[in-house]
Amino acid sequence: MKMKEKPIIVMDLATTGKGGGPYTSTSRIMESDLKNRYLFKTLHYKTELGFGISISRIVDLVQQLKKLNPDIVHFGGLQLSGFHIAIACKYARIKNTIVTIHGSSGDMIDFNPIKKYLLKYILEPLTLLLSNQIICVSDYVASKNIVKLFSYKDIKIIYNIPPNSNEFPDIPSFRDELYLKPSDVVVVSVGRINKEKGYHILTKAIKNSSNITKLKYVIVGAGDYLKEMKEILKEQILNKQVFFMGYRKDIQGILSSCDIFSLPTLHETLSIALLEASVAGLPLIASDTGGVPEIVKDNYNGFLVSPGNAGELFDRISILYASPELRKEFGENAHNNIALKFSHNSIVGKIDRVYQSILHLE
Repeated sequence: MKMKEKPIIVMDLATTGKGGGPYTSTSRIMESDLKNRYLFKTLHYKTELGFGISISRIVDLVQQLKKLNPDIVHFGGLQLSGFHIAIACKYARIKNTIVTIHGSSGDMIDFNPIKKYLLKYILEPLTLLLSNQIICVSDYVASKNIVKLFSYKDIKIIYNIPPNSNEFPDIPSFRDELYLKPSDVVVVSVGRINKEKGYHILTKAIKNSSNITKLKYVIVGAGDYLKEMKEILKEQILNKQVFFMGYRKDIQGILSSCDIFSLPTLHETLSIALLEASVAGLPLIASDTGGVPEIVKDNYNGFLVSPGNAGELFDRISILYASPELRKEFGENAHNNIALKFSHNSIVGKIDRVYQSILHLE
């Protein structure tokens, strides 16, 4: 292959939804030191070009790919977008394709069962079949039967990239924005506000906290459960116990000003939000599901709770609320765990080696 001065890596940054985990993970790859070795370009997945399997969307993707002329197309996730991109790459005669599995339709709970079956058993296997290299973001993902079917493709397990310390903005304490007192203990949760992420469970736990006036909750994000959650918690909002912040760009600044991180999700492959909270040195409370235990070690850097159990979630929040010493111990362990297991440079290096191997640069 005749190589360009910098190999072109095309990524589907626009596909993954701004602010979501895959979007953040893709952005960090493109903004890492890898940009000194590769020229990253963006593939735009236009959802307005039809519904379901869309010929118009595939044609548009093929046209984009021919103009971009990539050495590698690296796209995230399975589901419908991954299928469209994989098909488009074949029609555009792209030889080198990488799919990173962030999640699967099979994990989704509140999803049309017919669409779920079609994606899980037909389109997603086809996407993996058409891809040259498969990357899984956790051991949990790699253990799935659909992935094991393609073990001959030399599947790599590469965790999502955590934030670098330079992603912590030097700003006044977020607590000042909300007029929080030094004695207030703040539980923060960041993510898509929907039932898949367990926010209806967190809502119940917050209701149980109503009489603990110094226990505050900060909810960052947007989603289809947000309106209902606000309605249920309108008394707590009025009493300045719960603060809904919407979508924010200063996530690391917010995390650094809080005391406990909570992720009550019902399913998860590997949570970037947990990695970000760990870098900020927060003790973690998260559901014992999917790839979460690969980050959260029970009674070491936080607590694992049964998915869907609001009483257990509230109990663990109460334990950390009552013990500044335990919060400090778990928070330090969470921060140290990043350096030991989720080193930014180590993960970037693994991605680089995949690119080099595919391009025969080793």
